[in-house]
Amino acid sequence: FQWLNAATGIERKPEEWLEAGREIQKLRIEFNKMHGIETDKFYVHPRIFGGEPLASGPLKGRKVPLKGLVEKVLNKITVKGR
Repeated sequence: FQWLNAATGIERKPEEWLEAGREIQKLRIEFNKMHGIETDKFYVHPRIFGGEPLASGPLKGRKVPLKGLVEKVLNKITVKGR
């Protein structure tokens, strides 16, 4: 997070930067909903969901078990009561 402090000239703790990121994401989701774009309509590349394992490199043959992760994240950051 040092690079964020350097780039912005604002000294913040990592937790503060993470909270700012969560707030930005909440606003993006709220904006999209106001314009008729629901979170279930977002396109996410299949590799993000742990689709086909990598064909080469140090993680060859591995995939990340991400089933349900996006829903959990969206449920956590979705604006409630707005």
